Amino acid sequence: GVSSPQLDEAGRGFSFLRDGPLDMRMDRSRALTAADLVNGETAERLEEIFRDWGEEPNARRIARAIVRANEDWRTKNGEGGRRRFETTLDLADFVEQLIGRRGGHHPATRVFQALRMEVNDEMGELERALEGGLGLLKPGGRFAVITFESLTDRVVKRFFAAHVGKMVSLQQGGERWEGTLPRLRPVTKKAVTAGEEEMALNARSRSAKLRVVEKGGLA
Repeated sequence: GVSSPQLDEAGRGFSFLRDGPLDMRMDRSRALTAADLVNGETAERLEEIFRDWGEEPNARRIARAIVRANEDWRTKNGEGGRRRFETTLDLADFVEQLIGRRGGHHPATRVFQALRMEVNDEMGELERALEGGLGLLKPGGRFAVITFESLTDRVVKRFFAAHVGKMVSLQQGGERWEGTLPRLRPVTKKAVTAGEEEMALNARSRSAKLRVVEKGGLA
């Protein structure tokens, strides 16, 4: 997953707190950047990205405005040269002017999250990591996952729940376990979140959720 040093490096383009290239690639050998998406995708595809990966309520409005801005830019400046959205502040300022600022969160926060997740295939990487991590566990081994967005937390919660399974009553009496093997036991019944002291020391822990399971004796 993304790390704080990556987020804090302006040249990686993850954050709008410092201006930098609209990149967002964790692996720089990948070809696709956030700028490629924002400047090249259709309004329909951008809306899907913002809605699905950012849970952005203004996904359609933002997507259509971005595409219009790109079209206007190309009309004035031609197809070659600099594109409309090349830096993090190009995009962040545009979204802020479009939506306006309400509350403590920057209005481009969800848009940046969505683009980062799309560029890096974060949901696919998470699903592969969960399967791979589970395969490494021996009986009694524990698997702990920390997430920082509601989307990724739901994926982890559902994955663990499928392997924890449930006991189902049988018509002929008794009960049996139903679930996905290997069977897991929940170590944390609910997600563990940071306390006030930890959040004071590390603001990013505010959105962190920890879930832990233990592998049972079944294969």
